[in-house]
Amino acid sequence: MSRVVPPAIPAGLEGLLGRFIEEMQGDLARLLALAESGDDGLAEHLHAMRGKCAMFGEDILFAELSAIEAGGRPDSLQLAAISARVAELASLRDTPGS
Repeated sequence: MSRVVPPAIPAGLEGLLGRFIEEMQGDLARLLALAESGDDGLAEHLHAMRGKCAMFGEDILFAELSAIEAGGRPDSLQLAAISARVAELASLRDTPGS
């Protein structure tokens, strides 16, 4: 089993990992719903989600979200990659010593 790469959390924000993960789980659910419905709010949501990732040092999601934002609408592979990364982050919350 490979080790999950944690975000490069900026100094002073280390205690907020759990809250960040909760935010990403909620944001993922909204992202999937917006992508499914074709809602015009998708671009704004992508941008906000990407900004949270940038501020928290989550480079992996930031890169995925940036690629979608540059290309318009997400495809199923991009959504799967984002879903997988959010699941990886959630596993950090359950790891002793994290």
